[in-house]
Amino acid sequence: MPKVITAPKPKAPLPKALAGSSLLTDVIINKYQYHCPLYRQSKIFASYGAQLPDNTLGNWTLQTANQLMPYLLEPLWQAALSSPYLQIDETPVTIQTENKKGYLWAYLAPYAGQGLVLFDLSLTRSSSVPETRLSHFKGIIQTDGYGGYNNLRKRPDITSCGCLTHSRRKFVEVVKITQDKHGIAAEFIERVKPLYALEARMRQLQLNHHSRKRLRQKQAWPIIKILFPWLKKQFTQVLPKSKLGQAIYYTLNQWPSITAYLRHGMAEIDTNFIENEIRPVALGRKNWLIMNNKNSGGVHAFWFSLIASALKNQLNPRIYIHFLIAHIHEIRKKEIKPEKILPHTINKALLQEFSNKQDELAKKIFDSS
Repeated sequence: MPKVITAPKPKAPLPKALAGSSLLTDVIINKYQYHCPLYRQSKIFASYGAQLPDNTLGNWTLQTANQLMPYLLEPLWQAALSSPYLQIDETPVTIQTENKKGYLWAYLAPYAGQGLVLFDLSLTRSSSVPETRLSHFKGIIQTDGYGGYNNLRKRPDITSCGCLTHSRRKFVEVVKITQDKHGIAAEFIERVKPLYALEARMRQLQLNHHSRKRLRQKQAWPIIKILFPWLKKQFTQVLPKSKLGQAIYYTLNQWPSITAYLRHGMAEIDTNFIENEIRPVALGRKNWLIMNNKNSGGVHAFWFSLIASALKNQLNPRIYIHFLIAHIHEIRKKEIKPEKILPHTINKALLQEFSNKQDELAKKIFDSS
């Protein structure tokens, strides 16, 4: 009697879970890239006739992260913190079980590959958070004027750069309130326009760090040199506690940090790059509103980090995350080295090959139906 021999069933990414790598990827991408809450995804699945409660979807995202985080998270941090230049910012989030405000701290390493973005959840905005994370970091950090970075700024192995845009926004606010387009605030905005124009030209020309520093010294420094005494003079003519007085005081107080970028071609004129990475999370927060607890917040931070870093390195996050989930067992068994599959190190040809195979499989399924 002939025997029927079948190929062994592929291991599921998650033990005792019916979901395959494709479905898990879909849930994760929809939640963390497109900010569709799990309860909404559950309703979408129900419209297809699939009953998948949101707590089941939540367990899947948690378990998948727990399978990958022990192998990918630390190498990702090591790669980012070995970069000589970081931009740092933070945004508040609500932690439900602790019934308090938490913070997602964001770190951008622009020169790790095409850039790495890492998010770090904390229940506090205390200075101890970045100080602990950057305990072994050496190089340039660029931040806004928040005092929580002051101890880092004092370290001899760290060079601090500030953000001119944070200062400029305060003057823009004054113009909006007063509608005075010819006053001190409006003049400050006009005076700094050439600084931003220079940065835009240098980015367009893709100049190296040495050329950026040289052009800043030649073209930006003369503007900066006369701006400081002009601001000091204007400060004597305004009410210190007025909006304009506060804008001038902030700028004068932050002046050494704001102008430090002139001496470092690697640094930017502002922290707009890291703010741009935080903005999608801040917008998504309007959809998902809260994080359940610190542990789930760490999972959120992990997925946000992988997706943002994939985008920085011009990867399709859906394909990249799908690849990672499909190879969970090989990663866990160390058959695949984590250092080789980070967003800035993974072989893009390998990802394309994986994507092509998934397309071929989908086509076969479609043709046979």
